Amino acid sequence: MTLAEFNSQIWPLLRQLNDNMNALIRPVCEQRGLTHAQVRALLAVCQSPCTVGELGRFMGTADANISSMCKRLERLGYLRRVRSDRDERVVYLQLTAAGTRLAQQLEQDISRRLQPVWDAQPQKFPDILQDISYLSAQLHQATLLANGSPSPQEKEQNL
Repeated sequence: MTLAEFNSQIWPLLRQLNDNMNALIRPVCEQRGLTHAQVRALLAVCQSPCTVGELGRFMGTADANISSMCKRLERLGYLRRVRSDRDERVVYLQLTAAGTRLAQQLEQDISRRLQPVWDAQPQKFPDILQDISYLSAQLHQATLLANGSPSPQEKEQNL
């Protein structure tokens, strides 16, 4: 495979993967009256309480957008924003009891929708995730290089 072939094939595949995941999750979101981003945020905070900034980085969204989404989830009674005792600029996110119940229901609903895919060949999915993770890391490295950051090899040589 050439770089040109890779480039022409990766874009549609990534778009299709994103579209298919969104289509799979959309009914779960609509049933609960939530956006895809709100569902992702609730599930992320359920797995690991974090700060607003950490959630923004995880979701690839600007802090201002994450903050307003969190305010809405707070008004809905699913999320609490708690200021740090040490540094009041830092805001931690925690699910309320209702938020925890909802996140668990969302996880079950999404798992139910993914189950047929998983059942087909569960042994393939660890490799698929590893390959996607590798691709993501390589694309991140390409971004750093394109923006003028030194490669890991160049960093090592400068030490």
